[in-house]
This record gives sequence, C-alpha cells and structure tokens, in this order.
Amino acid sequence: MGGILSDNIAKAIMQDFIENGTSAQGDRMPTVKALADRYQASSSTVRKALDILEGYGAIVKRQGSGIYIADRAQATEPTGNALIGYIGPASGDHINMEVYRGIELVAKNKGYQVTVTSSRYDYDEERTQVLRLAQSGCQAVIVTPSFTRNDEQFENDYLKTELQDFPIILVDIAYPNQHRPMVLFDNYRAGYDMTRLTISEGHKRIAFMRSDMLAEGSHHHLRSNMERFRGYCDAMASVGLTVAEDDIWNIPYPLSPEETNITRYLMQWQNAASRPTAVICTEDNAVIRTISIAREMDISVPKDLCMVGFDNLPHGRIFRPNFHTTSPDFSRAGQIAAETAFEAMEKGVEAISGRIYILPVPVIRRVDYNLCEEKAPAQSGV
Repeated sequence: MGGILSDNIAKAIMQDFIENGTSAQGDRMPTVKALADRYQASSSTVRKALDILEGYGAIVKRQGSGIYIADRAQATEPTGNALIGYIGPASGDHINMEVYRGIELVAKNKGYQVTVTSSRYDYDEERTQVLRLAQSGCQAVIVTPSFTRNDEQFENDYLKTELQDFPIILVDIAYPNQHRPMVLFDNYRAGYDMTRLTISEGHKRIAFMRSDMLAEGSHHHLRSNMERFRGYCDAMASVGLTVAEDDIWNIPYPLSPEETNITRYLMQWQNAASRPTAVICTEDNAVIRTISIAREMDISVPKDLCMVGFDNLPHGRIFRPNFHTTSPDFSRAGQIAAETAFEAMEKGVEAISGRIYILPVPVIRRVDYNLCEEKAPAQSGV
C-alpha cells in the first residue's frame, strides 16, 4: 500500500469491516495477527492502524478480550488529517527517539498519529521533508533542524520565508533569525557549569572542542556547541583563567568513525611542552571516540588527560572510564513542542509567534570518575 501505511490500513479496515455492513456493533474483530496476515503488514503497523480507528471511535479495545466494532454513529472515516510530523537529523538516534517519545505522548492523547522521517543531516533534505509532510496532510510539523547549515543556507533559511502560516516548531537546534517557535536547552549554562566543575577538580588549562569548522569555504554552525563555548569562555574568565588558541580543537560534527582531527590534536598534545589536562568534548560520543583514540596512543585517561561530555547518551553511561555529562530532558522538549503545535492548530500560528522555551540542563557528576583526584580535592558550589 502506498502513502502512510498505517493510515491506509486503517482506511481498509474501516471499509472492509465497518462500512460494508457485514459487521454489527459489538462484533469482535479479527486478531492483530490475522489482520497483519490479511493486509500483509507487520503487527506494529496494524496496531498503529487500530490506534487510529480507536481515536476515531470506530473500534473499542477491551483488555484481555479483544477488539470490537463500536457504535457506527460515532465512527468517522480516517482521512489522514489527524497527523503531525516529526523530522530529526538521524533516524534511530537516541536524542531523536526521546524527542519523538514526548511528541507521541501528547499526540496520542489528542487522537493524532505522528509521522516520522529524517533529514540525514542535510539541509536540502530537511526542507524537502518539511514540504512533503505539510502537503501530505500533517497539520503541524516539529523539526530538530539539521545541525549543519553553511553561510548561504543560514542567511537564506527556508524556515524564514516558506510556509509562514503553517505550524512548524523547532526543537533543540534553532536560531532566532528563523522566526519559529522554539524549544531549546540552556546550553550556555551547561557549558559554564561543566567548565566550573572541571576547574573545581584541579584543572587550570582546559581544551574545548569546537564544531563550526570551515567546509567548502563556508562555516558550519552548531548552535548548542556555540552556546557551550560561550559558557566555557565565561567560566574560565570568572576565575581568571585564559583560553589559549591551541586549546580550541576544531572537530566536525557528526563524527566520522575514522575521525582524523581528534588524532591530530592528540598528537599535538603528546608533543607539546605545555598542554591542557582536560578536554570539554562536543558530546558523549566525542568523549568515547577520543578516549578510544587516546588508548591507541598510550595516553592514560583520566590520569593524563580527562574528558567530559554532554547529553547523557545510553552507551556513555556504561562506558569505562566513566565521565561527567549533562542530562537534558529531550522527551520533555518533545512534549512542549507538541503542545505548542496543537495550540497553533487551535488558535492559529500568530498565537505562538516568537515563543521560545529554554529548558535547564543539569550536570551529572559521576563520582567514580574524579577528574583530577591526584591534583586537588573537589570543591563544592558548582
């Protein structure tokens, strides 16, 4: 079946079991497995289709008993309009999945389905997917914008000029000049607090991974990293420490498996007479990759070089040596974005124009990884 599969199956079930008059109110429907066999779809897709029908009042689910035809007077044909869309930079990414979880929680309570797709970190693909979802029946679209926008894309962003009367809510990565409602995290504070924590554990020279590298003559912008860098600089200055030019490590994002810039900076670190004792990495994946490369170069972590990250990714929680990170609530961000989208659908885009939510980003200090236990005792107050 073409189009949105679960929606098409919902329409087929409606036609085959309800509209043709062969089933009566109260009749028991076939099992999920039987429906999956009939429509040659997965059980999960059939369950989504049944959720759509339940939202329309066409069927009733009875725990432990089965699925039954509801009162036809209350049933309406699914038109595909009870949809909102979500576009993330990468399908299957933990952060995207958490945002989606929050969106789905709100949407399901409203009787809506969520259509999910990916921009694959590509600006043009992101724009294409936004237009496609808007044209295919979604009543609002929530977007975690692609992390990388070059100077031209940044200046002429489609979000500033296209679909101005259509609800588009931005999550996590967004810029004021995009003029859309935004749900962001306080990454400035996260960078500041993480730096102060690192300083409190005895470090006076701390490197920082920047992710706005030059590529094909244009800068790539990663707002979360830019905000954390501002916090890092202010935290260093707050205790009278300076940031050396050599301590700004330009690392592309997302990382490639063979990331060569990390190797280059670690080689420079090994050969330097004076060098940083800690690195504030882009996020947890960068910490893990940097530690792995450091091990290959016989650099002891955290004894010789300590690393901290951001975002509390699942695989970072079990990685050893452990490291400090932050704990942004991406699911909550998704909920707020969805609630904002539904408000726009009810009251109009003007009602949410210019709205910006800033969510806190708590620092997680993992006690089994004292960044500098041999250099100085940890201080409180960060």
